[in-house]
Amino acid sequence: MRGIRVYVPPELRRNVLAELHSTHFGGTRLKSLARGYVWWERIDKDIEELIRNCAACQVTRADPAKVPLHCWETPKGPFDRVHVDFAGPFMGTYFIVFVDAYSKWPEVKILRDITTSTTIHACREFFAAYGIPAVLVSDHGVQFTSAEFQHFLKQNGIFHKMGTPYHPATNCEAERFIQTFKGKMKALNLRQVENARGTVQHPTQLPQIRSRLDLVVPNAAVVEEKAEVAVRSLPEGARVAARDFLSKDKWKYGHVAEKLGKLHYNIKLDDGRLWNRPAARSRSEPAVWTS
Repeated sequence: MRGIRVYVPPELRRNVLAELHSTHFGGTRLKSLARGYVWWERIDKDIEELIRNCAACQVTRADPAKVPLHCWETPKGPFDRVHVDFAGPFMGTYFIVFVDAYSKWPEVKILRDITTSTTIHACREFFAAYGIPAVLVSDHGVQFTSAEFQHFLKQNGIFHKMGTPYHPATNCEAERFIQTFKGKMKALNLRQVENARGTVQHPTQLPQIRSRLDLVVPNAAVVEEKAEVAVRSLPEGARVAARDFLSKDKWKYGHVAEKLGKLHYNIKLDDGRLWNRPAARSRSEPAVWTS
């Protein structure tokens, strides 16, 4: 005994915790209940860990508050960062959309298919007209993640940024224009697609277009600017909860395996799977992270 409380040996603690948590009380209520009956070293930590890993408790609690919005850094000039995405099949046709982040100038090309080779050909045409961008932003489409496309980007010295899965806002420039494009196309003939740029103005004072020769110049590589807003960072190995978008269970549990950028991580789940998730939400507990 420890006063009026029973000391529970390690081999019986799991059973006691299960009994205490049978009614799924919150952390404060559960700790208060335990203090009236049992004690062992680190009992509060064990109770907190139990609640964090209880799927039933996580499903019923409210969604956590969102972290402050993190915006793209301002590009240094026209066609410094280009966003690309596909539209279609729309009206029986595929389209590839390029949007310059600096001038908002869009370029739309009609495609017969959306294979990797066709995508590379469309990119070559765009780069030939406007120069090679320093950064290309896309989603995780198989055309953009293929080894052939990655080799094409590496040959041209282009830094590739891909949006987080299930988070299309990362590629907002292209996604937003596609919405506008589809709406306008319903009122226009398909033959007018290449002229359907709305009221967007073409940049009038373009610098010399960037080519692979620019890679020879020192300090020509893209330098990541420091974020103006403080972004919450999680250390590798931290115990986290990751949002599951494809099953009825709201959360899956694991540890931070790798930090991929300012806002997203690779999460190794308890069942061995590796997920890519953004730090788009945060819980009040410092050890819990969710997307």
